[in-house]
Amino acid sequence: MVTELELLLLKCLGDNRGWTAKALARICGYNRDLVKYAFVRNHVLAPLRKRGLVEPMSESKPKIFVITDEGRAIVAAADA
Repeated sequence: MVTELELLLLKCLGDNRGWTAKALARICGYNRDLVKYAFVRNHVLAPLRKRGLVEPMSESKPKIFVITDEGRAIVAAADA
């Protein structure tokens, strides 16, 4: 089960580009608000990463996140 905010972020990550936590926070409307940026990073992206729905793009780019196959399945189920 994912929240609406988590689903929004998973859909953004589903475009096969990598996104940073800051860029995802801006998509959610949290422009220049460091507290809400930290919220997205620590309370939305971190749990998604723990559940295996997102992962870092590579070892050389650990702050850029991409969606996993499990995350894509959740987005597909939510769209159905």
